[in-house]
Amino acid sequence: MRMHKRIGELKLDLEVVVVVQKEEGHEEPTNKGRTSGVDDCRRYETEWVIDKPELTKPDTTKREAARQELQRIYDHSKWYQVFLRARIDGILGR
Repeated sequence: MRMHKRIGELKLDLEVVVVVQKEEGHEEPTNKGRTSGVDDCRRYETEWVIDKPELTKPDTTKREAARQELQRIYDHSKWYQVFLRARIDGILGR
């Protein structure tokens, strides 16, 4: 089961990015007001307004390392499958 977890982690690493610029923004009140009913006080909700969006770029080093590790796992499992098939055939006398 550990191998499945490792493969899942490596698959996530294939899409990893580096943040070049963090998102910047501020909160603004919306037009949606609600009254409390008791003291008739309006409470305004706010929403996040983005001033500068987050900029990212692919982490090519980590992606390439993950790709190579996944390829190694695939090659090893393919070799092991062929080995087991030959062993089974030998036991069954094929």
